[in-house]
Amino acid sequence: MRWEGGDALQVIECIACEEPRSQETDLWGDAQFLRANEERATPVWLALFLSTEKEGLFVESPTERVWMYLILILYLAVWTDSAHSVSSLLWRIHPMRSAKLPPMRQSLTLVLLILVICLSLVVTGCATSTSATSSTPTTQKPLISTDAHGTPITIPAKAPQRIVSLTPGDSEMLAAVGVSARVVGVDAFTNYPADMAAKPKVSGSDGSPNVEQIIALNPDLVLSWGQFTTQADTALLQAHINVIALPVADLQGTLTEIRLVGQLTHSSATADALVKSLQQRIDTVKLKVASAQPVSVYMEVGFTPPPPYAVGGGSFENDVLTDAGGRNIFAAQTDNGGYPSVSVESIIAANPQVIILTEEPAYGGDPQQVYTRPGWANIAAITSRRVYNINPDIVSRPGPRLVDALEQVAKMLHPDLFA
Repeated sequence: MRWEGGDALQVIECIACEEPRSQETDLWGDAQFLRANEERATPVWLALFLSTEKEGLFVESPTERVWMYLILILYLAVWTDSAHSVSSLLWRIHPMRSAKLPPMRQSLTLVLLILVICLSLVVTGCATSTSATSSTPTTQKPLISTDAHGTPITIPAKAPQRIVSLTPGDSEMLAAVGVSARVVGVDAFTNYPADMAAKPKVSGSDGSPNVEQIIALNPDLVLSWGQFTTQADTALLQAHINVIALPVADLQGTLTEIRLVGQLTHSSATADALVKSLQQRIDTVKLKVASAQPVSVYMEVGFTPPPPYAVGGGSFENDVLTDAGGRNIFAAQTDNGGYPSVSVESIIAANPQVIILTEEPAYGGDPQQVYTRPGWANIAAITSRRVYNINPDIVSRPGPRLVDALEQVAKMLHPDLFA
């Protein structure tokens, strides 16, 4: 605020600073010193009248001066909000020299000054109160605009309290962002973490969701993945249930989906912190293998019954292989959603240096069985005894544990770099 009138128009700009100052320097004096700290000032405006005879305040008695200092401190303390810590508060003052005032006029001026300060406090308080009560959360823009079905994604206005997960990947993401307690149902294949595995199952052993059971749970958010549950998703949408089918994504896209789940469940802080940590681990692996010669890899999805299925291009497992310093021998094949069927002859001809099995032992995921497969004896991975298996859950589910898979695969491909 600025008061102008009469002969009291000469403005002296002063800035109160945190710099140590001598006892002889008055609080409002030494304008040159204060101007030198102009850019460090925080604009808090207060008009103080100075007499023409004194460099101090116009009040004459020590009592009046003490009261003025107390009023000023109170004003500044109340004005300070959460964006300004008391320790770093700087203020700017525009005092004006007034004409010499008789004692009665000075007293009247003091009273008026106090009234103006009190009025400004009331106005500031009212403005703050109005702002606090009238502010409403702005609509948050989702990190992914549409889901796997092409439906626009909208962030719920309120945090969902009854969530259903239709895939193990969804379940692991929900647990990772800290909302397990709000999940009321999961699919039959969810087995991690333990608290999610113990939730009521809403699908059959074949993975087909039980729509009636899900509706009975009265969910306010249902998460699915890809287009594996399209029929159930459609039925739930027709029942006016909020269904979000997370799109099929690569490794980097999975991190984005974790953050999206954080948005959908109003737990963005946890999700963002998790993704930051996961990204750091990914970057660490990539940095270590950056100068290493890529190792040719055959990553097997299934071998029994034939034909064999492999990890191909376009899958997040392919990204894991690449980021771990590997070269997928079937990266050029993107059939079947990135999991093409291949021939035994093509595997032998590619002569991979490393073989990684991602299936259960009953379906061929036993390294000892691979060493005895007919015609495979001369494959480099067989002769060097570099056949490994990895937990299929961590490498085949989009979720935080994909980074665990990345670290394990990197050690398989470049054991010397991770010794």
